[in-house]
Amino acid sequence: MAIVATFSPESNFWKLHSYMIIGVFKELYDKDRSKDKKDSSDIMWFVAYCYEMENNPFYSLPTEEKFSIIGKDFFNDEKYYGNNERKLIPIIEFFCKCQDTQFSRHLRMWDELLDKRSTFLKTQGYDLESFEQLDKMAVGTDKVYATIKKIKEDILKEDKSGSTIKGGTVPSMGDTGEI
Repeated sequence: MAIVATFSPESNFWKLHSYMIIGVFKELYDKDRSKDKKDSSDIMWFVAYCYEMENNPFYSLPTEEKFSIIGKDFFNDEKYYGNNERKLIPIIEFFCKCQDTQFSRHLRMWDELLDKRSTFLKTQGYDLESFEQLDKMAVGTDKVYATIKKIKEDILKEDKSGSTIKGGTVPSMGDTGEI
């Protein structure tokens, strides 16, 4: 489920998405003393561009690369994540909790695992001592892909069926429009 429908980082995040001034986001908003809440707006745009799963052209990039590109291209700071990490972590966690269903939480975890696995494999030397283990790991990647594919299929079924709502509960008759 998309929680940020419009991506427009030159606009104030809070003016476009005032419904997001809740929980941890509200704390960030209330503490922001910058003009027009620009600092917290930038943080929210960064999080949305890194973690929104739907309609986001950057979602599939590996995490570190995504942080660097979005920080550099949108905020003129390639190290935006590192420079704001303490503020970002609780915002990212809450953003993901607000957005993710049970299946999408699971998908996000597997995507992160695959990123870490790929990074690890790229950094290993391929020689007579390591080739067997690396080949086994490379072949094992197919199992990871199959798991991710299955989770994505489950998400599509969940989206199409309407048989569950956020949190995995069964929708009421009011939710389905029957009453």
